[in-house]
Amino acid sequence: MTSYLIRPDPALGLQPTKLTRLHRDYFRVLSEYYSITLIITASLAWTPRQNLLALPNMVNPASDYEMIRNTLARYALLVDDQCWEDMHQVFTEDCRIHFTFLGPAGELPDIAHLVRFIKTAAKDTVSQHAMSTQSIEFTGPNSAKATTYMTVIHVGGQEHKQKGETFCSWGKLVDKLTKGVFDGKEGWRVTERLIHEQLPSTGNLKLMDH
Repeated sequence: MTSYLIRPDPALGLQPTKLTRLHRDYFRVLSEYYSITLIITASLAWTPRQNLLALPNMVNPASDYEMIRNTLARYALLVDDQCWEDMHQVFTEDCRIHFTFLGPAGELPDIAHLVRFIKTAAKDTVSQHAMSTQSIEFTGPNSAKATTYMTVIHVGGQEHKQKGETFCSWGKLVDKLTKGVFDGKEGWRVTERLIHEQLPSTGNLKLMDH
């Protein structure tokens, strides 16, 4: 376990006054979260509140877990908001997607085919994709596998023949992801997605039958 010596530093506005309980609790949380040992001199205290940000690479980092969760959650938001042009924020351009319960017809070789598939199936509907139970496993320095439960609700829109009717499905997403630099920022993208049907769907299937 790595150890860090924390001591007063006038350049950071630290004053040699009594260390308060608040400060001790702050360092205790840091120690537990980052699995490190902080050796604190008895005279240390923080004065300006902004100095809590003075520990480099230790406070509020965007962890790989958080980046993966954000990438996967972004898919649900983009589909529900119909922001098709931003799908590259979730998938690599050559990502393979397979709706396994549809057999060969559900195999899609890239983002363009996925967008076309969703736009056709969900035409004139509004939707909500809700992600819940999730497991993330790192399979290498720049690769990971994520399994996520998803509930999807579609409602017939104003122009739909089944206006106001609903269709609900429950599925499981199994994703393979890669880490890299995308749009100038470090992040994660899905390279392969398998969509499995978990429970029988309910509602009017004609909502999705075009």
